Amino acid sequence: MQLGDCQHLANSTGIKVIGQVRQNDIKNGGQGAPLVPIYHLALASKLEKPTAFLNIGGVSNITFINADETLIAGDTGPGNALIEIGL
Repeated sequence: MQLGDCQHLANSTGIKVIGQVRQNDIKNGGQGAPLVPIYHLALASKLEKPTAFLNIGGVSNITFINADETLIAGDTGPGNALIEIGL
């Protein structure tokens, strides 16, 4: 679930608003977290490769960075969202 109405915010402020990133990525054949692997690659710039990142957010995802810096990434399933539901 994404909080807020992107179109309403754009109409109210008169500026372009980017939203529904996860849903649009999946709709276009992606895994749902299009910016996370690139961010992980930047974080790993000085790390020995291959390496991997496990991100346990609302939806968990994993990024594997090969020695040649090619990326394999995707969602792994629910993360903290299950805990947050009870709050």
